[in-house]
Amino acid sequence: MSIKPLCKIGATLLVCALFAMPATGARPEAASASNPSVASRAVFNLPRLAGGPTATDSLSPGQYRVINLAASGVGLPGVTRTERKEFGVEFLDLGPERSWSFRAGHGSSYYVFTLNASLGTEIDLPGLSLRLAASKHPGFGSLESSSDGRNWERLGFEIALVPFGNNRMMAGLRSLTVRLDRSSKEGAVFLGPGMLLAAQIPLGRVDHAKPVRVVAGEAGAWVYGALESGESPLFVDANGNDVPDTFEREVVGGLAAADSPAENRAILVKIWREVQLETPRHTRGNLVSRRPLSETNLNNLRQLQQSLANPQT
Repeated sequence: MSIKPLCKIGATLLVCALFAMPATGARPEAASASNPSVASRAVFNLPRLAGGPTATDSLSPGQYRVINLAASGVGLPGVTRTERKEFGVEFLDLGPERSWSFRAGHGSSYYVFTLNASLGTEIDLPGLSLRLAASKHPGFGSLESSSDGRNWERLGFEIALVPFGNNRMMAGLRSLTVRLDRSSKEGAVFLGPGMLLAAQIPLGRVDHAKPVRVVAGEAGAWVYGALESGESPLFVDANGNDVPDTFEREVVGGLAAADSPAENRAILVKIWREVQLETPRHTRGNLVSRRPLSETNLNNLRQLQQSLANPQT
């Protein structure tokens, strides 16, 4: 099965905004094991981690785990704990080709990372690895994936490299989310509050004994945070097709079956992705696009939903 790239390079390049913590003028409230949402809001900025009395679809602290960087990273060779004083945020500074890792939970399906990565930086997960490789366009990196750590395929997403501290050229990846679906043996990659970069990525052998690992590239990496979750921290996705349930309900009137054929799931993903790209930049990340679908796409989606709801015997 081939990867379904969802960001295509044409006349322009898709460029991710640089990582910047919110400058509020005050240090963020301290996070703790009982209050991980504080760190989640500050570092990850993901919709379902926002919390609050009106956030009915938010994940509770017990549904996800924010990795303790201080406990897992201090003392490793070539890894230092640093603070960005203007934001009051600490991060792990990984030297070139140095690594940091943590043990993943067996029930986790989603992994989120916020980091600045230089070329060659890799994120190794159970069954899937990501890498920031050199792009053919000067000054940019290209995200790649591999199911075996040897053969790499581009995801079709380019990101700008800019100088961080001592002119270290890195790409800002805020909330890079990876979903691993072990039942279908496929993965998906998101960036920010829900922008889908690639779906239906083939997974390799899943070895739960191996830790999740970040390996810094040629100019190192800054790791601001990592978390794991059993449910999507981006949006409610009960049928696990990487498309927000709100979008399916608003556009189609219901949810596709969780065991839909891969071809049908690919159609839904393609239409959702097209809607994201058509949405103005300042509204990207909304769970439901307010821009109407083309009549062709709308008819395709309705026909698909009808066929799923009323299968022919």
